[in-house]
Amino acid sequence: MRKRKRVVEYADKYNHKSSVLRIVYDHIYKRELVDFGIKSNMVAVSGESINTYINEYIPRVIGNIGKAIIMEVYYPRLRRLKTRLKNSTSKLKNKIKIVGGNIIGYEMNPIVNKFIKTPARFLDLGLGIGINDLCQMARLMLHSQQKICKNRKKKVIVLDAARRGVSDANCVKYLNSFLESIDQRIVSINGQKITKITKFSKVFTKGTAFNKDLSRKGQPMLHKIVLSGNKQRKAVLNLYTYMNGSAMLTAVLKYK
Repeated sequence: MRKRKRVVEYADKYNHKSSVLRIVYDHIYKRELVDFGIKSNMVAVSGESINTYINEYIPRVIGNIGKAIIMEVYYPRLRRLKTRLKNSTSKLKNKIKIVGGNIIGYEMNPIVNKFIKTPARFLDLGLGIGINDLCQMARLMLHSQQKICKNRKKKVIVLDAARRGVSDANCVKYLNSFLESIDQRIVSINGQKITKITKFSKVFTKGTAFNKDLSRKGQPMLHKIVLSGNKQRKAVLNLYTYMNGSAMLTAVLKYK
C-alpha cells in the first residue's frame, strides 16, 4: 500500500529555528536598528518566533512610546501566537496585539486601526516568499509609508525573501522597482556597478562575513550598497544573504 505524501502548508516550510536566520535578525534588531535610533509603532510578521519578538525585538523599536502589531494569516499559527502572548511575562504585553490577516492590507484592518495610528513607520515583512512577489507588495506599502512626516521622521522596512532560481541581476531589478517610491536606485553592490551585472553575475558571493561563530561557508553575508537619488530621503539600504532551505535575501531600508 502506497504511503500518502504528507502535505506541508506553505506557512510551515519556513524554518524559524534556523541559526543563520537568527544571526541575521539579531544583527538587524540589536545593532543596525539601535544605531539608527528609530522609536515608533511597528507592524511585523513574527511567525513562530513570537517569543523572540516580544522579549527582544519589539522593545528595541517601540521603546516607551509605541505599540506593536503582529500579523498572521495562517489560523492554526494565529491561535498559537495569541496563547504565547497571553502567557508572556513581558511588561510590554499590553502594547502588543496579535491580529489575524495579511500584513499587506494591514492599513484597512479595523482591529489594527483601533490599536495604532496607521500607517506605521516601522514594517517587518518577514514573509520568506519569492523576491519578485515580495518587492511588488512592499513597493505599495513603501508608497504609503513614505508619506508619513515626509523627510522628517525616520522610517524602516525590512524584507525577507527567497531568491532561489532568481539571478542576482533580477534581484537588483526587483529591489530597484521597490525603491522607486522614494526616488532611490541601487548603483553598486560590493563595489560593482549594476550596469556591469549580467544574468550570469554572482555579485552576492562577494559579501562580508560578519559572524565568527560559523565557518565562512555557513556565514550570512552583508553586502555594501550604494544608492543614488533624492538626498533629502537620507536612504540607506543593507542587504544580507544566507541559506534557509534555499537562498534567501534580507533587505533593510532605512530612510526619512
